[in-house]
Formats: sequence, structure tokens, C-alpha cells
Amino acid sequence: MKLSEFELDVMQQIWRNEECSAPEVHRELGEARDVTYSTVKTIIDRLERK
Repeated sequence: MKLSEFELDVMQQIWRNEECSAPEVHRELGEARDVTYSTVKTIIDRLERK
């Protein structure tokens, strides 16, 4: 399975914190990457399906 750069960043954030919510991931990555909460949530939803 190949992940995009952003998907990998999201997964690394989740792995670092073991358990974290979409809002927590957005707080950590969203501002630095200038993405909205809904974008982060969509990526997490896609990752769950993979």
C-alpha cells in the first residue's frame, strides 16, 4: 500500500501519540500544512479504509 506524503504525515502523528483524535491531528499538522479540519478528517477516513 502506497501512502501520499500527507497520509504518511498523518500516520506518523497517530503512531507518535498512539491514540489521538482528528482534532488533535489537525492541531499538530493542519496549521503547518495550511489544511482544514475537514481535509484531515477525510484523510483519516481514507486511511481507515486502507
